[in-house]
Amino acid sequence: MQIFKNKWFSKFAREEGILDKELCEAVRDANRGLIDADYGGGSA
Repeated sequence: MQIFKNKWFSKFAREEGILDKELCEAVRDANRGLIDADYGGGSA
């Protein structure tokens, strides 16, 4: 699998201290459905 960062996200990740290794792991987890997200919709 190839994972690409655009210029804006690359700068954002660098400023936030997100390493490429961490980003790749997060993308692999998301592809396997291993994410738990709260989008702040207000419903419990």
